[in-house]
Amino acid sequence: MHRPLRVRLYIHKVPASFAHLSRLRSLLISHNRFRHVPMQLSALPALEQLNASNNEISSVDCVLPALRRLVLDDNLLTTIPPGVLRCTQLQV
Repeated sequence: MHRPLRVRLYIHKVPASFAHLSRLRSLLISHNRFRHVPMQLSALPALEQLNASNNEISSVDCVLPALRRLVLDDNLLTTIPPGVLRCTQLQV
């Protein structure tokens, strides 16, 4: 069983080096200061689970084709963002 990578540094952007984590399957970026789901995550083809709860997210613009689970609780979203609709593997 894989363990998620946890990033809780009260940051507002993902380091560019994340693009090299091509086999990363789970990422927890909750309790930070993100205002949107970082575009750099689009470079992670194996990303299946993303927990971005408890941030300041108001938009989701990136495409995450392998994403199956997305947690966006306690953000600034008022509607389902169009970017989420492009994540065709999401499970309800």
